[in-house]
Amino acid sequence: MLGYPNDFISFSESLSLAREDKNNIFISLVSENKDDVIPFAVKDNICTLTTPTTCASKILDGYISPYEATVLTRLKKYNCSEVGKTNLDEFAMGTSSETSCYGPSLNPWDSKRVCGGSSGGSAASVAAGIVPFALGSDTGGSVRHPASFCGVFGFRPTWGRVSRYGLISMASSMDVIGFFSKTLNEVRWVFDAVKGFDRNDSTSYNVKKNVVLKSEKPKKVFIPKLKDLKSIVEPYILEDFEILIKDIAKENIDIQEIDCSIFENSLPVYYLICYAEVSSNLSRFDGIRFGPKNNNHPDFWRKESLGREVQRRILMGCHVLSEGHKEGLYEKAVYLRKHLSSTLNSWSKDGLLLTPTTPSVAFEINSKKDPIAMYRQDFFTTAPSLAGVPAINIPWNKHKGLPYGFQVSSGVDMDESLINEALWINNFSKWTK
Repeated sequence: MLGYPNDFISFSESLSLAREDKNNIFISLVSENKDDVIPFAVKDNICTLTTPTTCASKILDGYISPYEATVLTRLKKYNCSEVGKTNLDEFAMGTSSETSCYGPSLNPWDSKRVCGGSSGGSAASVAAGIVPFALGSDTGGSVRHPASFCGVFGFRPTWGRVSRYGLISMASSMDVIGFFSKTLNEVRWVFDAVKGFDRNDSTSYNVKKNVVLKSEKPKKVFIPKLKDLKSIVEPYILEDFEILIKDIAKENIDIQEIDCSIFENSLPVYYLICYAEVSSNLSRFDGIRFGPKNNNHPDFWRKESLGREVQRRILMGCHVLSEGHKEGLYEKAVYLRKHLSSTLNSWSKDGLLLTPTTPSVAFEINSKKDPIAMYRQDFFTTAPSLAGVPAINIPWNKHKGLPYGFQVSSGVDMDESLINEALWINNFSKWTK
């Protein structure tokens, strides 16, 4: 954790202590003692009243929000208390939590490796046993990706089911607040505590559902064509994925292969829309409304205060949205997004979509220099984001001591049913065996 107050333990120190304390047991979310305080960690792009909210960027160094996020207000009604803020990629722009101005987050399974991004600190804090659950944000996979690398459950709700009030925006049409925990029971508990309409967020809404938490077999499972996965995911992930398909086929579930092109096409569509919305949302950090004022060098303060990846996305967004752009990239991306969303939601009427979450286990810090190679880490996670549908990472197995997971996703507002179906899929996981 970043540990802004002096009495907060640092994130790296917390991980070290957690590794030493093998028997670390944290408070159960379903507690009989109503006086028990349930600790949780908060990604540092979610506004809190007691600690600075910096988005891991120099431009917000020391910024303290005058209000707190709705999710925090609702959790406090259940005697939950945030114990600190967690590290992330700067302004949530990244897939490894390496672009933070505070330095990279460390994977609790191997401190030389990344813990995924952008919500890497939150995933690591749960994996290390520091807190029973943590809040993150997910735009293109920022909850599911680090959940896979750290070996925890990571849940992205349907866009609009959870208020975004107090979440510093990156790409508003895809941003959601998501959750990490070691069990799906706790994920569902947190989701039930915070979901619903918020008058401070006009895009939020209520869904009247009374779906009981229980293991539920899906009617049909859609999977990427296995032959196409050979060039996308590592062999050890593909091997486990094929075993899972055989296991669920024995349960008389209809399995239907789909073309990987939907995921391949989702990547450029996602990044084009993301770039455009980033350039718009970050225009507020202009040294007048937010950000430091530099009277001596007014033309250079922004370059000094924003990291390279953030600058890259702002510039790309300006290019995409530039007036008179001949190719109409943004318009084409929006059109393709509608098609992708319609396709994913039509599948959800019959079953769920099952894929690997990440192409590999966590890679070493500073090992990926090419932005395109980093972006391709989101190969399976951007399609659900574009469609605004719920998705969950299920921790599945380890390769040479490093975790990886599988992703299940469903249709709009099918969050509760998806959690139940994930409970059933989880019975085949090798994580706890």
